[in-house]
Amino acid sequence: MLGVWYQPLPWRGHGPDLPETYLVGTWAGLVLTTLLITLYAWRLAEEARQMSDALAAAQAALAREQRVSALGALAAAAAHELGSPLSTIAVVAKEMQREVELDDPLREDVELLAAESERCRAILARLSVDPAGVGDVSELLHPGAACRR
Repeated sequence: MLGVWYQPLPWRGHGPDLPETYLVGTWAGLVLTTLLITLYAWRLAEEARQMSDALAAAQAALAREQRVSALGALAAAAAHELGSPLSTIAVVAKEMQREVELDDPLREDVELLAAESERCRAILARLSVDPAGVGDVSELLHPGAACRR
């Protein structure tokens, strides 16, 4: 704005006459400097945005990994805690299988109890080996269910 609307400086006598080339060069320098500063600010803002996006993605991945790790620790603790009562149930079921006669109407229930306790033992073993790697819980509880869908 000062290049177009200005007040002349208070010179004694006649002020200096600057060549036209000098004035054009000054204007070109100012315009180029303004463009370069604008480009630099734009690039800086773009880099800041990219860094912010990368930080947000890293934080989301870290939060997801922490949730998976916590779920794995919870599954391992549950598998450990459920191991003792399940072992007792399995021992009692085996004893009942030996004591119940083949023609006894309870025989089928006792065999079902033994089979289900063995299935629970297999599920807990899978949870103990890789608690974070267990995918769908319904696949644990109903093996082969994904194949039937």
